[in-house]
Amino acid sequence: YEPSEIPDGFFMLGSYSQPNDQPLFGSLFVGKVVANTIGRPETLKSPIDYTLVWSTELSKIRQSGPGYIWYPIPPDGYEAAGYVVTSASEKPSLDKIRCVRSDFTHDCDIEKWIWGESSSISADGFSAYSLRPSARGTLDQGVPVGSFIFMKNWDADALTSVSCLKNNNFSLFSIESMPNLRQIHALF
Repeated sequence: YEPSEIPDGFFMLGSYSQPNDQPLFGSLFVGKVVANTIGRPETLKSPIDYTLVWSTELSKIRQSGPGYIWYPIPPDGYEAAGYVVTSASEKPSLDKIRCVRSDFTHDCDIEKWIWGESSSISADGFSAYSLRPSARGTLDQGVPVGSFIFMKNWDADALTSVSCLKNNNFSLFSIESMPNLRQIHALF
């Protein structure tokens, strides 16, 4: 899935995926290209191309229509934060999503199985998994995008192909300014 409404000037960083047997519920980060500051490269750039990773055309799964999963090829110095899912065999527009400058990305881990041939991590077949930052916790900088990873035949290299975001504006002050549990209960 992709966001139903994206404000002008914002771009999705990847498509959202979830299990088929649940009501649609999820969210994705979208990003905005901010004006270049003092010779620094833009934080977001269009991919330079797409690679078709998988399609339902040859699959024997029950489907209401075809589906295609595309990996955005990032420009040098940038990382992909998600895949693009389409219902057409043509490559998506290069303006469909944005790649993130490498210093704003963080490594990801598999969180849980979403969909595919097997809910277990196996050496054969295909599966989609939700992602979360490798380093997690109140003092870590990783931020999940809401995207997913797609793997065929348990391709460990695929894990490094998609990144989470990194909060580069992180400080202990921001943690201290968050409400504590007592304050959260008062809000409810």
